[in-house]
Amino acid sequence: MLRRGTLLAAALVIALVGAACSDEPTVGDGETTATTTAGTTTPPSDEETGDGGGATTITQQNFAFTPRDVEVATGTTITVRNGNPSTPHTFTVDGTEIDVVNNGGESAEVTIDLEPGTYDFECRFHPSQMQGTLTVA
Repeated sequence: MLRRGTLLAAALVIALVGAACSDEPTVGDGETTATTTAGTTTPPSDEETGDGGGATTITQQNFAFTPRDVEVATGTTITVRNGNPSTPHTFTVDGTEIDVVNNGGESAEVTIDLEPGTYDFECRFHPSQMQGTLTVA
């Protein structure tokens, strides 16, 4: 009887350790003006280039935006992904209300409801390094 109890206790400990070591990402509590979801550190695929050829993803990594120049139609939803696991970045479009904070590893979906034109964007935390241009058609 004692052996059965020991086995059950060991199984419970293994289950608890497995749950605690899960690599499920968590979402931080950074301020955003968009929906924030957990992200990954993988760079964008060829389809995610910002040229209208598929889903548009802007990656914030190594103190740069990739791609740096993005063209979308008004009303398009883009994904802004922080590829740095521990460094927060913002996606701030100058002269607009778009100002998203992504903690390390987070992503945010942003709907670009702007008038057609060209807008500069930057990371408010690293403005001298992280800049880009958003063209809305």
